[in-house]
Amino acid sequence: MNKLFLLFIALFFATFSYASKDIKPVAFNTGSNVCFVGDSITHSGKYIKNIVLFYATRYPSDKVNFYNIGIGGDGISYVNRRFQKDVLSHSPNFAVLMIGMNDTGTLKENPTHLDRSNIKKNREMYVKYLDEIIKKAQNANCQLILFAPSPYDENAKLKNVPVRFGKHKELEHLSDLCRRMAFKHRLPLVDMWNYMMDIDTIVQKEYPKLTMAGGDRIHPRDMGGYVMMANFIRTLAEHRDISTVEIDAEKSKLEFSYNCNVSNLKATKTSVVFDSLEYSLPFPLNNDTKFIEKYIHFVKDYNRQIIKVMNLQKGDYNLIIDGKIVGKYSSDELSKGLNIGNNPKTPQYAQAMQVEKASFEFRDYCVMLREIDAIERWQSLYLIDSTEDRIAKVEKDLKENKITRPYIKTRALLYKERKLKQAEMFEKSRTLFDEIYKVATPQKHTFELKKISK
Repeated sequence: MNKLFLLFIALFFATFSYASKDIKPVAFNTGSNVCFVGDSITHSGKYIKNIVLFYATRYPSDKVNFYNIGIGGDGISYVNRRFQKDVLSHSPNFAVLMIGMNDTGTLKENPTHLDRSNIKKNREMYVKYLDEIIKKAQNANCQLILFAPSPYDENAKLKNVPVRFGKHKELEHLSDLCRRMAFKHRLPLVDMWNYMMDIDTIVQKEYPKLTMAGGDRIHPRDMGGYVMMANFIRTLAEHRDISTVEIDAEKSKLEFSYNCNVSNLKATKTSVVFDSLEYSLPFPLNNDTKFIEKYIHFVKDYNRQIIKVMNLQKGDYNLIIDGKIVGKYSSDELSKGLNIGNNPKTPQYAQAMQVEKASFEFRDYCVMLREIDAIERWQSLYLIDSTEDRIAKVEKDLKENKITRPYIKTRALLYKERKLKQAEMFEKSRTLFDEIYKVATPQKHTFELKKISK
């Protein structure tokens, strides 16, 4: 009996201690390895950085290990070829695949001379290779999440960027093929094509030169990466709330708390003081994401950090966090529930901005790291076994001026140095990733409401 009683007490306190931490990632298990696989849109890491930022701020104690496995210029056939070595080598529990921008076939700039000779073949190959990738993932117990490809924007009024007519519609078709394959294999699908086009349709009524697909009609920048993240998080139904605290000032009583641990509460009808350890942070915005937020309303829906204080004396109150005034609010606002999730003056928001900075550093380093694999794909070095022979091939091609495109040439010139340090660079990328979660570690803050004397 005593043993049973002690077990009950242990279970009770274990449950109670966890009760204030109310959320965990929905799409991924804590500790999961997640590989983002794709072409240059993935390689550039714009949407990955925002997804990493969301999970690190929303679930800082439930680390998910994200990997950028994109290669610029890639298509589905090479993704299939490299899937075992480049993706499954990370022992992923999940792989997120967005591919198709380079699988649309030969499309002319003049719509009257549209060459569709390769379209049917490309579609068949797309389905064939996608099916093979799905089977490889299943055999490795890796859950595949399909991203329907992001769009090529024919509609934006961009100067000096001619339209490759037909590419837009072909990506729509590949998006539909993704949808069918997701249904056939019962896979999660994040529809980027339709979502981003819907946003573009709304935005371009006011700003016809603006596009989520970026200035070249293809590569989303920070704004587009934010839109992609929002669609990802919404589709996978991640938690919307940061935390909630509800206090009855008259009773000096904590009525309700969610995803936070409230302590040291002292309240009267004209003042409230308490400590709170919140287990999530707000999602921070920068200049690009602030602009597009008014169209997608992501942080409006997901940055819900609620403070509700009932039975305060009528009047205005300063909200003070860690000794600093972060806002002035009326007793009516506080009684209805005040959302401070989008208040940039709070220390929680400042901490989230530091998490964003760390996410940027991780993204930038991964872009450089993935350029090693990109050179090997662009120069067909994957057909060569040894590192020494691969380096020799690149140096020979450079010497004979066979690599002429400026972007590729600058990366080829760095290939030898980077290839010899590839393992070391990979480890540094993981150190940078770990730093994101260290910066996001939950911190206790002291909240105070003081009535403003008139």
